[in-house]
Amino acid sequence: MTHSHDRTLLASLGFSDPDKREQLHDLACEYLTETERAIRLVRIANPPETGPISVRTILESEISKGEGQYRTTIGFLDLRIDWIGETRKGVVLVEVKILSVSIGDILRQIALYRGYLAASGGGSVYAQSSLSTETFAARLRAMSDASGPKKSGPIDTGMSWVLASVFKPVSGQLQTLREANIAHVHLGEGFTKWFEERCKQPVPKLEEF
Repeated sequence: MTHSHDRTLLASLGFSDPDKREQLHDLACEYLTETERAIRLVRIANPPETGPISVRTILESEISKGEGQYRTTIGFLDLRIDWIGETRKGVVLVEVKILSVSIGDILRQIALYRGYLAASGGGSVYAQSSLSTETFAARLRAMSDASGPKKSGPIDTGMSWVLASVFKPVSGQLQTLREANIAHVHLGEGFTKWFEERCKQPVPKLEEF
């Protein structure tokens, strides 16, 4: 059976992502959606953001172009984090890699995504958020109101990118990522321990038919 990720423009251009079929990839995305980790990602991608931050995480949001019969799926963002702080707000887009891939492939993939997101003003999100739109909007209003009526709202910093990988890029590759304005985090011992604990959780009993 053909996977939905294999029918994207990204795949047709030769950027098929075998990670998408890895269960560990989905678990790594889940790991990063936890609030404290999502906030850390925001701080890493947007230094020196140090004040309180409110986040909303969205998994597997679709990037597309066109409408109706002309609509084409470009690809899927592993994790999108909408965030707002005391003085700034923005979006962090996270690309998760479990299997080792070339930095060149990652740069080309993100460059393609950046181009379409810029053209569409941020892209369309077709995914379930871990925080409802209403709740997130309420937090945005509360944080904006707290800044006082005479102050302007948080400055929109736009989109920033993070590569989260199990493999460790070498120093030259890290420099290449930095020059492309892509931050990097390593899914190391903390993720391994979380994964081990996650595997110990009992399987829920499902109703059979």
